[in-house]
Amino acid sequence: MQQNLISRISVIVPSLNPDEKLGKTINSLLEIGFTDIICVNDGSREDCLCFFPDESENVTRLTHNVNRGK
Repeated sequence: MQQNLISRISVIVPSLNPDEKLGKTINSLLEIGFTDIICVNDGSREDCLCFFPDESENVTRLTHNVNRGK
């Protein structure tokens, strides 16, 4: 995919009780060249919060206190 097209796409990654695969997914999206990734914690348990990425220039983290589903 052309870089100029990728820069126009926002990727939303919703997650409930993730594991280490969430970080791998976010890193893969960054490696491809996506620059606007929104990671949504959809009411995850406390023990899963460590798997959510920290916010950065290219990653925004949103948190719902309870699961909101689809």
